[in-house]
Amino acid sequence: MLQNVRFINYRGLKDTTLPLAPITLLTGTNGIGKTSVLEGLYFLLSQSPDAATFPRYPLHHGVQANAGASNGWGYDYASFWNECPTSGASGCRVEAALGDFTLTWEMKISDFAQLTEDLKSVATAYGLQTGVGAQYALWEWNCKGKVSQDNGRQETVDVSHGSKAFQQLSMEPRFSPRIGTGIATVCRYVDMSSTRYIPEKLPLATENFLTDGLKIIKPGITGVRRDGGNQPRLRVIVNEKSEYSLGTLGVGAETWASMFLALAELADTSTGQASVMFLADEIGAGIHYGKLEEVWDFLLKFLSHKPQIQMVLTTHSHDCINAFCKTFQNATPGMAHIVRLNKFDEEEGVLTTVLPQEMFDSILSGEWEVRG
Repeated sequence: MLQNVRFINYRGLKDTTLPLAPITLLTGTNGIGKTSVLEGLYFLLSQSPDAATFPRYPLHHGVQANAGASNGWGYDYASFWNECPTSGASGCRVEAALGDFTLTWEMKISDFAQLTEDLKSVATAYGLQTGVGAQYALWEWNCKGKVSQDNGRQETVDVSHGSKAFQQLSMEPRFSPRIGTGIATVCRYVDMSSTRYIPEKLPLATENFLTDGLKIIKPGITGVRRDGGNQPRLRVIVNEKSEYSLGTLGVGAETWASMFLALAELADTSTGQASVMFLADEIGAGIHYGKLEEVWDFLLKFLSHKPQIQMVLTTHSHDCINAFCKTFQNATPGMAHIVRLNKFDEEEGVLTTVLPQEMFDSILSGEWEVRG
């Protein structure tokens, strides 16, 4: 489980460190960097270079004219990554403490001439552009630390392994293969304002978990099934007899179903992983404020059975924050905290204020305003 995470020149986070609890709720004003925290953690722990996971990605990489495309336009994949480095060629970095190890993800923009010889050979082998001005986004993941050596002398040895990947920044998302050794981490990301997910299969255990979660929204739900037509969708069974499309329960039901499905899949893939992370942006979106405490109770119960899973979530909602405090104020000490992101001036950058569980009573009484 990660103890903290540091962002260096990552989007608007010039040098910001966040302590992490088993469940961390991020708050702060719009544009302060809450979503950037989740994105940086995703790149670090999922070890995926593909920003298309984020629903906001198409808005950020933009569309530009492309005479060579059949319809006259194409996507500009460069602009998403050009947002990242804020200090020129040095690029950006996300690093996290994991026990005695440090995990890092680094990214920078380069052209073909600046690639190392091993990367040039990979680019050439995969038919990527190699001419003057061909740009690439380069990623590198590393895990470094010390482990005890059982040789009777209590010595420690250095351990270091990692991998690289890169993307040609052209009109097509052309990725290199992974080079090196991956790190034992797994991560899932859900944007609660827009994510819609239908699994290829719905195992019985997942169906039961999803049914329990959706009962928060409609207590009469007794089952869920996957409709496997040309356009797969989820259907719910109410009172063991009536069947409806999940969408009839509202947009919030579809979003929350996506979250529960992601959690179920994460629970299934968490065995043997050094770090298991669930990220949710805009937690509380699409659900009635009167149900929020039940949602947090459900997540607390889930984490008590799956303590290896760590969560970082964002919200703007005062009701969501209060419900969070009510649920976790009497949980195991140190299990949860709130981190508020602040910015007082451009020189200082984004600062963090940690509100631990012992302060949740003060938040509920109105003594502390944490939304920003």
